[in-house]
Amino acid sequence: MKNLLMRILIIIISALSWVEANSQDQTVRDGFEIENDAIVWRKVYDTKLTLEQLISSLKESGNFKDIEASENKIIGQTIAIAPDYKGAGYSRGFTPIMVLSSDYSAFCLIEFKENRFRVTFKNIKLIKTISNALGKSGDSMLIDMYALKNDKKRFKEAFFKDASKIYNYSFNKLFEVKEQKKSDW
Repeated sequence: MKNLLMRILIIIISALSWVEANSQDQTVRDGFEIENDAIVWRKVYDTKLTLEQLISSLKESGNFKDIEASENKIIGQTIAIAPDYKGAGYSRGFTPIMVLSSDYSAFCLIEFKENRFRVTFKNIKLIKTISNALGKSGDSMLIDMYALKNDKKRFKEAFFKDASKIYNYSFNKLFEVKEQKKSDW
């Protein structure tokens, strides 16, 4: 009898622990956050560049359009860019179909402070590049539809298996600022 009661007690404690662990706040994870029922991505970078050099670097990359700067802020929009699943360490066969079949685009806010800047991507859109069961080429949807549960308060766990790592790598790659080499041009 004691043995049975002990087993039941262990099962109840395990179940309560699982429920508590799965009900914890999931609004921030791996750079992705839920803000006002929408996904944003944030990262802080250290830099030796001035604001002007950073703006120049962004323009020269060709990955941004509609760049505007004021005081210590830069805003712009990324062009449609294919996620770099290979650079993130994935093969085509192990990359989620939504990542393979879509480019991404996002509104970008960069806040600059001495020796660092914070990047925020908002309104992250997935733009279909091929037609398949998920949509027609050219269709776009917010990443929220792919990554958030219906209540828009929690992430889908599947998003963090592979897709978030690929997008995180791809977003980071946009802000790898290479030292400008002097040339005799």
